[in-house]
Amino acid sequence: REMARREAERMPDFDLGQGVYSLGKELLKYAQLVRISRPIPSPSSSLGSKFTAALSGLFLHRPSYFLYDGTVKGVVTRDSWSDPPSDFGNADYNDHHYHYGYILAAAALMRPYLPLGRSGVGGGGGGYA
Repeated sequence: REMARREAERMPDFDLGQGVYSLGKELLKYAQLVRISRPIPSPSSSLGSKFTAALSGLFLHRPSYFLYDGTVKGVVTRDSWSDPPSDFGNADYNDHHYHYGYILAAAALMRPYLPLGRSGVGGGGGGYA
């Protein structure tokens, strides 16, 4: 447990410019390390706040990291929309179950560390899970 906590603390801040696939894999690795390192720290701890900052940047940043494709009625990354080969073909709907699955799995694992709220990721206004 102690090794997992130290490894999670040593991980650098998440680079939101690296693409959704690589970012998702990093977020999931981090979330797994944090969960292994129990006990659950408070959401304001450095382990919880680092993850919250990454999710906030990913989902609340303007311009949005994601775009809605009205033709196909799906979500793609802004980078892949302007440069289709980027993000491993995200705009071609290639492997979305991986691209977004890593992020969703990481968020599920980190849920106990994140504040509840309605004003965005970690937006307060509620208790803690």
